[in-house]
Amino acid sequence: MKLEQLIDKWRINQSLLAEKLNITRGSFSQKLRKKDNQYFTKEQEDKIKEVIKELGKDVDSISF
Repeated sequence: MKLEQLIDKWRINQSLLAEKLNITRGSFSQKLRKKDNQYFTKEQEDKIKEVIKELGKDVDSISF
């Protein structure tokens, strides 16, 4: 699954991801959609994966 598909499917908060990358929400969106030849750097991709994995760990630790 591609990053864009994952974010769209689960409606992951793009503003939060942009904040974690220290970029604007608009810049994040452009890079996600590959508009104007903008792409995430390898470091940014790694950070996004890290944040999403952290989310998964938090979900696993939910108690009811």
